[in-house]
Amino acid sequence: MAAEAYDYVVCGGGTSGCVIAGRLAEDLNVSVCVIEAGPDNADLDNVHMVGGWSQNFDGPTDWNITSEPAPGINGRQVKNSRGRFLGGCSGLNGTLCIRGNKQDYDDWGLDGWTGEDMWKCMARSELSRHGIQTQVDLQGVGKNLMDHAITFVFYETNEPKLTNDHLAYYDGALASSYQLYKDTKTGFLSAFPFGAFGYGRLDDRLKDLPEWQQASPPADPHVTKPHGPAENRDAMGLLPSAQPNVEWFSTECYGGPKQYADFPSNGQGAFAMISMLLSPRSRGSVTLASADPTTNPVVDHNYLADPLDVLVMAEACRWGNEIVTKGAGTKDYIKGSWPPSEKHHEYTTREEWADFARKNATTSQMPAYGIGEKAAELIREDAKRAPDARRNDSAVASI
Repeated sequence: MAAEAYDYVVCGGGTSGCVIAGRLAEDLNVSVCVIEAGPDNADLDNVHMVGGWSQNFDGPTDWNITSEPAPGINGRQVKNSRGRFLGGCSGLNGTLCIRGNKQDYDDWGLDGWTGEDMWKCMARSELSRHGIQTQVDLQGVGKNLMDHAITFVFYETNEPKLTNDHLAYYDGALASSYQLYKDTKTGFLSAFPFGAFGYGRLDDRLKDLPEWQQASPPADPHVTKPHGPAENRDAMGLLPSAQPNVEWFSTECYGGPKQYADFPSNGQGAFAMISMLLSPRSRGSVTLASADPTTNPVVDHNYLADPLDVLVMAEACRWGNEIVTKGAGTKDYIKGSWPPSEKHHEYTTREEWADFARKNATTSQMPAYGIGEKAAELIREDAKRAPDARRNDSAVASI
């Protein structure tokens, strides 16, 4: 290390850690040290080459975390690729960055964490059982994990070169695309292989169902306002004036998490319509596996554990399928499902799509930026109130 003492030490140089360090370092009068388990990303081609994002999976630059079996998705485990290098997951999600909905933050009911506050940032229980001494008593750490499950629905096109599969999977194509990127920093691998994004509410499609009618926005005892628990919290977006329930986006070729390995070959083309739950009710956890800091944590997404999540995901896939197979801009280009042995393009009922979602729902692999921005803001505010605290060996700032 270049120095023995620093004003700030940031443990973890992932996406949020780097954001915190960068913001703190804007003050030229302080020193900041970032401790990261992985390497610098300067020489990692697949980090800087946008189209190489999936090549970071499963290797030494991936934390290789696998979730616990989740009953809501038929007991499946989900591979959670997390970046093990400076910059973390921002280097393996194809440069995708989306601002959260303002109402989601407003629903927390916390001063300083409103949607407006967060948008400005953008534009002990588990320790004791492993024999680890608690330094800061934060009850409930690791609980209330909410991950946005997504479901890929793939289709085969009747015009193979309508998608970019011919630039990735055809004989010799990937080598040519890679050489083009190395020579000119252009081409298929220089861009994010996802297309249009859209948002929607499902009121009109679900309003007659008892499950939807009975799912009134509940109060959340874990979310507090200055005067007490937040009431009538609408995390699922059930109120008419609320945020969208789902997001859709498409891919420009076949691909996704590691389980998708039915790659098109010469003369074939495929793409996906992806459905995402924007405000899932299901909650999971991230807990310690042991006292060994080199052991991966226990991640339990608990996807689709809440019946309302299943209903919303099923309807999102159903509606997305209607758009693809019946929409004026796409219907004439759909040959069928991908892989060809599947028949989901013929599904019409929610029950069929609920079963499909349980079999296929997976992680959206998004990094977190906003929390880093907010954490840096809070640390700087503390430093202004007690400018000598950061030089006190006993001072610990915990976010």
